[in-house]
Amino acid sequence: MRRQTDIVHVAESCERLTPSISKFWGDAMTTDSQFTVTLGQITHQPADAEVLDRWSRAPKGIVLFAGRPGSGKTTTVYACLAHAVQHGAQGVATLEQEIDMSIPGVAQTQAPEGGSEAALAAMQTIFDGGATVLFADATAAAWGAAIRYAEAGRLVFVQLEADSAADAIERFTASTSAAATSQIVGSIWQTLTTLPESNRRRADYEFAPGPLGS
Repeated sequence: MRRQTDIVHVAESCERLTPSISKFWGDAMTTDSQFTVTLGQITHQPADAEVLDRWSRAPKGIVLFAGRPGSGKTTTVYACLAHAVQHGAQGVATLEQEIDMSIPGVAQTQAPEGGSEAALAAMQTIFDGGATVLFADATAAAWGAAIRYAEAGRLVFVQLEADSAADAIERFTASTSAAATSQIVGSIWQTLTTLPESNRRRADYEFAPGPLGS
């Protein structure tokens, strides 16, 4: 039986998802601001869905979700969180700047104002209260906290801007420490491609496995 996994969405910034999802996958994919997009809907290559499946259900470590602004990173993170819940993960949670959509089975909390210090304080308060929630924004201090909780056996999702999957790992370790590499499950980098037949866009993925991934 799979042990309880604490899965955390670590957001650099929370993109407003509702218009993005309608543009990429259509209004039928959302109901009353509830996120219902699956890995099969955001990927067009079975191999991509297989990697996202494995990494979203890893027993511990850090998964980097990277791309340029507007590339759909948050949508992919949400889909991976929902996928983990659907496959039995417990303690799945987020701490976000803005919550525009609910993810069934995921405990979502809005971060307080005050920057990274306030977020770190909120994170500590949540842990002191017995919850299994981890947040790291785009600061080295917060990313350092993500590493510590990954080392303690949690699976942490980190979102950042980068120019490639390998570049995301380099940026993450440069902002933390070289030792952080040992906790990486993998790096996911994505772009959006417009489909000429429908004028909608799909995500194209590039992957860089880490020591804890395959």
